[in-house]
Amino acid sequence: MRHYGSPVVPVHQNGHILGVVTQASLAHALAVGLDPEAPLSTVALEQIPMLYASASGSEALRVFSEQRISALLVVDGGLSLVGIVTPAQLYPHAVRAQRPRMVGGMATPFGVYLTTGAQSGGVNRWALAATGALLFALVLVAQLVTDGVGSWSAARGVRADVLMMVLPPLSTIFFLGLLRISPVAGYHAAEHMVVHAIERGENLVPEVVSRMPRVHPRCGTNIAVGASLFLGISGWTVIPDPELRLILAVLVTMTIWRPLGSLVQYYATTRPPNQKQLAAGIRAGEQLLSRYQRAPILAPNGWVRIYNSGILQIMGGSLGCALVLELITWLFKLPRIIELV
Repeated sequence: MRHYGSPVVPVHQNGHILGVVTQASLAHALAVGLDPEAPLSTVALEQIPMLYASASGSEALRVFSEQRISALLVVDGGLSLVGIVTPAQLYPHAVRAQRPRMVGGMATPFGVYLTTGAQSGGVNRWALAATGALLFALVLVAQLVTDGVGSWSAARGVRADVLMMVLPPLSTIFFLGLLRISPVAGYHAAEHMVVHAIERGENLVPEVVSRMPRVHPRCGTNIAVGASLFLGISGWTVIPDPELRLILAVLVTMTIWRPLGSLVQYYATTRPPNQKQLAAGIRAGEQLLSRYQRAPILAPNGWVRIYNSGILQIMGGSLGCALVLELITWLFKLPRIIELV
């Protein structure tokens, strides 16, 4: 039973089938103290229907349905055992094409981008640059709102040291709130759900993909949360000893960065996708799998992997947006809104 995964084991003697041992009968024999080395003739055998090898699958299904059994014995014309059939074996098994073991991706304002490091599918590289520009714009708006809150609070007597502690996390909260209501959050969820489906070997159909989690353990949100935790705690001046701050930053980050990252994913960087966003994710997955099956490169070199990851395109879009803002500020002699590093 353990080796073949069969729910029954047929017992025969001199060419005659005496019955079968089931998991229930085996459990009962062991429970009443029967020696595991005792012959099967001492075990209460059960009788299950036999079916000729020439019978159809439909006939077998009818017997399963009527008698509510887990297996049938298949015999030839002389009632010699040919094999065992279970309902699961009658289910049509589609031959699955080769799939990548690990898939990465990015969400954009225009759809989903997926990659194995060697192949990619979904939206083009310009959409990734648009994601960088959008993220820059959201950071800028969050900073402007936070600066406004800071100026309003300072005018009403709030101490500067309090504002220095409150405003940075407040800016992050504003940024995450803006990201949550943007289309990127829905596409981000669709990306995660499709990646889960691919990595689990599931069919890329809406009924299946919509059941997948929208939180993924390899999401970049986890890394961003971990880095923010470490930098925030290590620079927390409330603790005067820098070595103690560093130790505390390492301990807290290593302990909670993944659970906290999952919470941020669920409540901020993703939201349930609509049908259009889910369909975009599925199209990206189908395109990626099609290209992977045509040329399944398993180990691309480092530069190809970095380029296909989408990081460079997002950085380029963000930097381009920052340079445009800097140029406008310089041309029209406007006050600097954000400092370029």
